[in-house]
Amino acid sequence: WLGSQLLAGYEEFVEHLVAASFLTSAPFETPTSPQVGLCRMCWLLDAFDWEREPFVVDFDGKLAAEERLAIRRSFERSRSDATSTSSFWIASRFDPHAILLPCPPATVSLWLRRRAK
Repeated sequence: WLGSQLLAGYEEFVEHLVAASFLTSAPFETPTSPQVGLCRMCWLLDAFDWEREPFVVDFDGKLAAEERLAIRRSFERSRSDATSTSSFWIASRFDPHAILLPCPPATVSLWLRRRAK
């Protein structure tokens, strides 16, 4: 889908969103097909509060409360700095400061979220 939008280089970003769609499917049931997974990814792009909440992907279900708190603090620090070039902020136990995953810049983020509706 992202390729059809003429955006390349953000495959890992999309993989994290799709993984989250299958791993933490609330408020829905776990997707049962790739098409439903794509729809959930688009719903996440549109519905998630990217400006005020860190998007945390718990790949193995072992993310402790202390780790979640550290991720929250890292997110708040990054948002207090005016140097952020993306409105997306995706973290995991393996990348708690969201520095390894390339995310689209803010202008592309806004456009992508509108397209996801």
